[in-house]
Amino acid sequence: MKNFIIFLITGILCTHCTQKYIKMDKDNLHPTGNTQGGPTAGTTSTPAGTASSTSPIADLSETELVERLFRVLKGNEYYFDDEDAAAFEVAFKEKIEEVLEEAKRRGIAKEVVNSIDAKDDETPLITVSAAGNVGLMELFLAAGADVNKKDADGETALQSAAFLGHTEAVKLLVERGATIDAADEDDRTALHDAASEGHLEIVKFLVEKDANIEAANEDGSTALLLAVGRGHRDVVAYLLEEGAYIEVRDEDGYGVLEKLVGIEDDEQRDTMEELLRSYKKKKEKK
Repeated sequence: MKNFIIFLITGILCTHCTQKYIKMDKDNLHPTGNTQGGPTAGTTSTPAGTASSTSPIADLSETELVERLFRVLKGNEYYFDDEDAAAFEVAFKEKIEEVLEEAKRRGIAKEVVNSIDAKDDETPLITVSAAGNVGLMELFLAAGADVNKKDADGETALQSAAFLGHTEAVKLLVERGATIDAADEDDRTALHDAASEGHLEIVKFLVEKDANIEAANEDGSTALLLAVGRGHRDVVAYLLEEGAYIEVRDEDGYGVLEKLVGIEDDEQRDTMEELLRSYKKKKEKK
């Protein structure tokens, strides 16, 4: 999932770039925010529980409704600039709300929001969590999205958000009951993901929420070993202060000093080694 086209969906949901590369269904939206077969930006959607006879989705089957939701989320390639961004953001959300309202009218909202995309094998919540869009996350959660449902690789929305550094998304998911130490098929947890990518704020948050600091992935690497190997000195320093076991070794017998070989920058590697040796000496004195 981590090789998924995150930059595309992030472009859809973000309005802070000079030019955003997004994916959009050709029958959904235009750069001005106008729609074909759906509400125009700034207009009112059909209220939940009242299907319009002219609605383009009223006659769709449940499967087709799910397909439409994922088309809106991922669609076809398109460019737009800042002048179009605000209108597009409104229209994009309206398209999603339109599907959810129709699903609620039929009493199948939970089934729709917990569906798995046939192409990318993930739920709508995982998709928008990976993009860090808290507003859409709230929308799907309110409709009954399972916060702990996993994708085809066993990864949860929490892990996706943690890996990509979306702090507010991580906090929301935990607040809504996400399992902190949920692991994917490689036994990686959200803490592993945040530590390996150097997202210190998320690492701190997860540890404060009692994430297992010594949890090991399938090759025996803990968050500490992953952070060392990627050269994230601030994360390593924090984990050590929080009691991470410095003598830990992975299944190949590699410890923190051996993991230094993964750091390409000489100065960065030397700084990390100095930190680790200093901490080891401090522990020995105790």
